[in-house]
Amino acid sequence: MSAAGLRTLAVVFDDPTTRDLGQEVLRAVGSVTRPEDGVRAIGYDLTSHGVTPAQSALPVAVTDELADCDAIVLATPGGPFPERRWSASLGKAFRHRVEVRSIKRFAATPSPLVGQPEIDLVLVHDNDEGAYAENGGTHRKGTPHEIASEISVNSADQVAAVVRYAFRIAQRRAHRRLTLVHKHNILLHTGQLWERTVSRVAREFPEVTADYLHVDAAAMFVLTQPQRFDVVVTDGLFGGILAGLGMTVSGDAAMTVTGRIDPTATYPPFFQPAHVPDDVREAGVSDARASLLAAAMSLGHLGLGTWATAVEAVAARTRFGRRMRDGTPIVTPG
Repeated sequence: MSAAGLRTLAVVFDDPTTRDLGQEVLRAVGSVTRPEDGVRAIGYDLTSHGVTPAQSALPVAVTDELADCDAIVLATPGGPFPERRWSASLGKAFRHRVEVRSIKRFAATPSPLVGQPEIDLVLVHDNDEGAYAENGGTHRKGTPHEIASEISVNSADQVAAVVRYAFRIAQRRAHRRLTLVHKHNILLHTGQLWERTVSRVAREFPEVTADYLHVDAAAMFVLTQPQRFDVVVTDGLFGGILAGLGMTVSGDAAMTVTGRIDPTATYPPFFQPAHVPDDVREAGVSDARASLLAAAMSLGHLGLGTWATAVEAVAARTRFGRRMRDGTPIVTPG
């Protein structure tokens, strides 16, 4: 990590598109901070180390240098662009066991929901265990007697790490509400572990109000009353489903960002845009707004709320957010 009193945000890029977006992020952070603020945003060109989006792992020297930063932002346009294979290996090296998604509707963005409800929720979910632990198998494959299984593994320390991080976020937010989403009436053992953990950790955060919803009820409320949610905590499987619903009702999936966190704070977190919509995919353009929001999310994670809000405001008023892949700006109407 950086020297005491100085927070370093590394904005990484690995191709021309992410380089262009990264420069916009650096300009935005630079425009709202001063040297005496103790925030330093630096560009980190992975291509100078021979890294490409398809590379499966980063060189050790690069990983070591990034480990000295306080947060990492990948200024990527998301989904339809090349998958960053190296980001998965970085996540393992940096023990990114918690995933957090910011889902928010901005005033200028219409939601498909009637009444245009306020949507500002943070979704925190497991990124290491559960149904994604790859603990299962297939027997007698291809026969009429085939048996396939997926075993959801949930350990007490991992669940506690996810839950405690979610409570910390809720503690910093205005409404200070946390909702556990699971299905403990069917998934008896894992559901009860999550519920007991929330009850125990809640005692450390008396200012946060905690409640519970079954996942089917939570999905219904995301689609009908998204404003009732503040911070949601759940496992990886349910988290992925709720994230998709949340992005849909927010009105613009391109404004959704995700962060992957080491809950012990030994290694820096990693933030990037979570998705890009089909119209951007078809037009072959990138969108700088989500990269700006990823930077804002990283600053918020570091406890720099004032600067996070300022960068978020830059993203909300950006009128040249979308660019062709060659960097040519496209004027956003309105």
